[in-house]
Amino acid sequence: MERVNERGIRAVFCNWNLSYNNLLKRANLTSLYNKRLQDIAIFMFKVKHKLLPKNILDLFSETLSNYYLRNSDFYIPRFNSVRHGKHSSTFFGPRVWSKLSPGDRERQTLTAFMANFSNRDLASLVENDFYNGNCPTYTC
Repeated sequence: MERVNERGIRAVFCNWNLSYNNLLKRANLTSLYNKRLQDIAIFMFKVKHKLLPKNILDLFSETLSNYYLRNSDFYIPRFNSVRHGKHSSTFFGPRVWSKLSPGDRERQTLTAFMANFSNRDLASLVENDFYNGNCPTYTC
């Protein structure tokens, strides 16, 4: 889908020389991958503030600790397979949430949270862990 999006933007601007990122900046858009990460972050905000149905909230468990542990809002489960573990929402959602800055995670309203992500690149936060093989406590 990303390649179809690229072809469409190239056709609209009639430019086959610029890079895809430069075309996205020119169109004031983000990549589809970045948009999915933004949607996951918004979903996790709704989970944290209990704005979703109970059966969805039951998929995620918050960490209960008396100590301040960095990025420990949600329990991140271990997994044995990439197909049903690393790409599951119960693993990937809390990992994306933990990569956000504390100021982003502590916003109180959904509109304030969403306004913060309009032009941010969340892909750079996530790619360092997942695609470079740097999963310190989990099997990649």
